[in-house]
Amino acid sequence: MNISFSNSMVDGKVKTSSGACCRQLRQLLEVTNMEVGDNWFRSAAYEFAEALDAQYIAITECVNGSVRELASHAVWKEGDPQDNFVYRDENGSLKPVLDGGNIVLGAPGEIQLPSSCPFRCPELPFLRGVTIRGNSGDTVGVIIIGSKKAIVEQEDVRIIFEIFASRAAAEIARLHYDRSREAELKRITMLQRISQAASNYTDPDQVLDIAAEEIGRVFNVSRCVIHRKDGESGFPVVAEYVQAPFSSMKGVKVPRQGNDHAEEVMNSDECVAISDVYQDPRLANAVDILRQCEIKSMLSARTSFENEANGAIGLQHCGDTPRHWTSEEVNLLGAVVANVGVAIAQAELKKREKNHNEVIEEALREARAASKAKGDFLARMSHELRTPMNSILGFSQLLSADKKLTEEQKETLAIINRSGEHLMLLINDVLEMSKIESGKQDINLSTFSPEKLVKGLAELFAIRADAKGLVLRTRLPENFPSLIEGDENKLRQIITNLLGNAIKFTSQGGVELRGWYFKKKGVGEDQGILAFSVRDSGCGMSAEDQEELFTPFVQSKAGIQAREGTGLGLTITKSFVELMGGEIKAESVAGKGSEFSFWVKCREVKEKFSEKELSDSITSGWNSAAAPRGRILTEPPTILVADDQPENRLLVVRCLSNAGYTLVEAVDGQDAIDVFRTSRPEAVLMDVQMPGTDGLAATRTIRGMKNLESQPYIIALTGNAFEDDRRKALQAGCDNFLAKPFKLDDLLNILKQHVGVPAAKAFD
Repeated sequence: MNISFSNSMVDGKVKTSSGACCRQLRQLLEVTNMEVGDNWFRSAAYEFAEALDAQYIAITECVNGSVRELASHAVWKEGDPQDNFVYRDENGSLKPVLDGGNIVLGAPGEIQLPSSCPFRCPELPFLRGVTIRGNSGDTVGVIIIGSKKAIVEQEDVRIIFEIFASRAAAEIARLHYDRSREAELKRITMLQRISQAASNYTDPDQVLDIAAEEIGRVFNVSRCVIHRKDGESGFPVVAEYVQAPFSSMKGVKVPRQGNDHAEEVMNSDECVAISDVYQDPRLANAVDILRQCEIKSMLSARTSFENEANGAIGLQHCGDTPRHWTSEEVNLLGAVVANVGVAIAQAELKKREKNHNEVIEEALREARAASKAKGDFLARMSHELRTPMNSILGFSQLLSADKKLTEEQKETLAIINRSGEHLMLLINDVLEMSKIESGKQDINLSTFSPEKLVKGLAELFAIRADAKGLVLRTRLPENFPSLIEGDENKLRQIITNLLGNAIKFTSQGGVELRGWYFKKKGVGEDQGILAFSVRDSGCGMSAEDQEELFTPFVQSKAGIQAREGTGLGLTITKSFVELMGGEIKAESVAGKGSEFSFWVKCREVKEKFSEKELSDSITSGWNSAAAPRGRILTEPPTILVADDQPENRLLVVRCLSNAGYTLVEAVDGQDAIDVFRTSRPEAVLMDVQMPGTDGLAATRTIRGMKNLESQPYIIALTGNAFEDDRRKALQAGCDNFLAKPFKLDDLLNILKQHVGVPAAKAFD
């Protein structure tokens, strides 16, 4: 290309010879080809100014693609670098150059630039704008040239302009590419850290604080705040990143009503960027809080979860100088809000779960406290009810043995005994049901003979059946196990309840108790199922009665007519069966009888025990060195009766004195220890609940005494009749356990077995 320029002045305009132009162009290209990025803009601006003999040069880029806002990459004036600027062309002064391309903006007096315009230089009357266009032809920036003299628009100058503008466009594209890569890396890193925080921290507020800090550092803002939507009233700041010396906004609630900026943010899918908050009419009602927080510029975007807005992120630039948000920053914030929206939703969910769990925990604490209170109440009521019943039934039994009684007196005592025993059954049912409701029931395993248990119950209920003219049959299979491990007491009560009901509601015909044993498949050979059925030919039940058969306090029509029971027997039976891992069901036809069947889990015991070993395994008590069972003693053994209730001591003393035993008494646990040391009795009848040192503590003290020739046989006597009370008594060192009210014959039989029988009062 042959371009001729001259260095002469024509009509006051700069002219350049072709040789000079080529040298300048070559020098410009050589210098600038060695640089990229910010260094290129600085070097190119300087060389461009030198080549054109211009006193002012600014290479600018359109902010966010807007031709009304320019941000400089390099500025030179009179050979010195100047600070970069951002200029918003509010009055359209640059429109001619942006619309028409490379034209002179104006000569002195032809164009009015505002005083805020950074390239308004009165001493440089000639301005020229060179449009920088991207690959698609859109305007991406402007080169502003200021000169004391007008620049001649010749071919060589035009070529310099075009080459320079083209290179500037390439560098701007490079910057955008680098920025986008950097922004993507920042986005990925930031989102990874936020996700890790959400996974590693259980405190939702801490997760949001970490998110705010990560976002604030990446954007390098004065303050990053995360708002949570609080209904329709406003947006409290729930998380924050803030740089010193700016104050914290955490806890501040930004109102929504009358806040045009907040409305726009919450109703838009786009980020809302504001360079100068004091010049924006949308924030006219928020000037006071903006000044208080020293906010100058803001970039805001709403967060959402499942298409529903749940908060907002606010990036704040504080100070006096406005910040013009770049397109990369806008895009990056737009990419972040979705993840923060999820984090806010998760925080809300975790907070609700935390509150829900706290409510549950509080409810559980209250339930446990209520259960403990109920358990304590049951134990106290058991003791309070059984203790007087012990005296009533005990003394009536003593009186019944008096041979001087008239027939009328005997009949009266018999009524008292029957009524007392019936009342005790009702009390037992109510207490048993209360234990079930309070979760006090548990399994108490022992080794026993199920065949012996069934036969014993059959013998007991055969008397009742005979009295009504009924036939009681018992059928057990050949493979019925000799010994099993299970809860003997609960199994006994289940069968007792079912047999009792069957005989009660049968007036003719009979009752059949049948058993089965099945080995469980796929498990150890000792695991099995024990099953029973009780069938009667009684009155049966209607379908309506069967629906509420196991409901507490609900009796069938037959039960109501019989005027017996509490309506708890079958409920307790069902609870026991399920506690033992089984099921119970009933089949009945009104007028034709009923059949109850159930099964429970058990473990077959292969070893054969002697009767004594079996008895020891059942009680699991202290291995007493008392006299052999049934031995007739020449010297009456001494029995210590420890009870804080005088009437209870009197009952036992009278009963055992009549039987020939020597009695000593103690009024509490410590007294029992002291009396034991002096009298060394063969047996101790120990009340459990006594003031001061209780019966269990006294038992442990006695068991710990040294230099005893033999240990006494200790029987716990208590109104606390729960299985847990029995277990505690045996663990404390008691050999046996009798719950009040007890039968005097049972007490005498235990003493006969384990202590011996006085010669003068031997009984069978």
